[in-house]
Amino acid sequence: MRSDMDTPENRHAPPLAFIPFEHVAGLASSVSMGALGAFIISVRQINPTLEIVLSVWTWVSFLLASAATWWIYSLIFNKDPLGAETVQKKRLVTWASAAALLSVFCCMGFALRGISETKLKEVLSGVMIAMCFISIVAFFFLKVIAFLQRDDRDNALHQDISAHSKHPIATK
Repeated sequence: MRSDMDTPENRHAPPLAFIPFEHVAGLASSVSMGALGAFIISVRQINPTLEIVLSVWTWVSFLLASAATWWIYSLIFNKDPLGAETVQKKRLVTWASAAALLSVFCCMGFALRGISETKLKEVLSGVMIAMCFISIVAFFFLKVIAFLQRDDRDNALHQDISAHSKHPIATK
């Protein structure tokens, strides 16, 4: 008995288990950053009530933030056939990260203009604590990504060796 999924069109589609981690992480991050950008640009008032206005700029911000995140992920996860990282790729990622960090600080500085000195000290101390926490989390994410890439490379090497091996135990 054939199921609905067993059609000629679906026979050549890879199962979900074979979608690479890089694609899932890139898509999830792109949509998340797009939603964050759209939310930030649509906020008109925070105090005393939250006021959000959806406009054309909301959708433009969503698309730009999603595209920028996808581009950065493609730079990070793009693998050279020989496994070597190029200097140009590292330079692009460094400049993109620096530009993103600079834009965050510029936006924060613009938002904090006109605030009292005591509130400014409180906000800046909170920002410093948040930056330390985010740096620690980012460090662990980088270690997890390095581990997953190394594991992926080792699994590919093991599969390549076992495919070319004629020993009966290695092919099982």
